[in-house]
Amino acid sequence: MVQCAMCRQRIERWQALSRAMHEAAPSAEAFSGDGVFWVRLTPHLGPPRRSSWSLISLLPPFIFVSLGTVIDLLIGAVVLMRLLVRMGAIPPVGPVVCTQLRSFLSRSAAGGTLIEWIDPVAHQVATHFLDAWAAMSPTLQDALLYVLLIACLGVALVGIVTLYGWWAACWTRQVRTERSKRTWNTAS
Repeated sequence: MVQCAMCRQRIERWQALSRAMHEAAPSAEAFSGDGVFWVRLTPHLGPPRRSSWSLISLLPPFIFVSLGTVIDLLIGAVVLMRLLVRMGAIPPVGPVVCTQLRSFLSRSAAGGTLIEWIDPVAHQVATHFLDAWAAMSPTLQDALLYVLLIACLGVALVGIVTLYGWWAACWTRQVRTERSKRTWNTAS
C-alpha cells in the first residue's frame, strides 16, 4: 500500500490516464496512423508544463558574456598599465608588487608567518623566489608580471569562450528537439 499522499495522488492520475487511454482506443485498430487515438487522448492529458521563468535559458550566455567582458576589461587595464609604465607616467609596478607580497607572506597566522602555517618548505621557496625577483631590474619585474597576468587572463577568457560554445551547441540541440516536438504535436 502507498502511504505518501503525493504518491497516492500520482498513482491516481496515472490510473485516470490509463482509463482515458483505454476509452480513447478500446481496440487495436484505433492505433492506426490516422492520429484518431491521439486526438481522443489529448484532452485527458492536461495542459503542458511551463517553465517557471521563460528567460532562464538565457542566463548562461548572460553570465558568460559578463565574465568575458570583465576579463577583457582586465586585459585592457593591464595593457594600459604597461603602456603608462613604458611612457614613464607611472612608476614600475613590479617592485611594489614584490614589497606587497613580502608583507603578505610575513603576516602572522596561528603563531607563525602565513606561509609557514601552510607549509614550512613553501616559506623557503617563496622567500627565495621573492629575493630573486627583487634582484631583477624593475623593467624585467614588470615584464614578467604583465606576461603572467595576460597569460592567466587569456586562459580564463579561452575557458569562458569554450564554455559559451559548449552551451550554445547544447542549447541549439535542445531548441531543435523542442521544435520537432511542437511540429509533431501540431501535425497530429
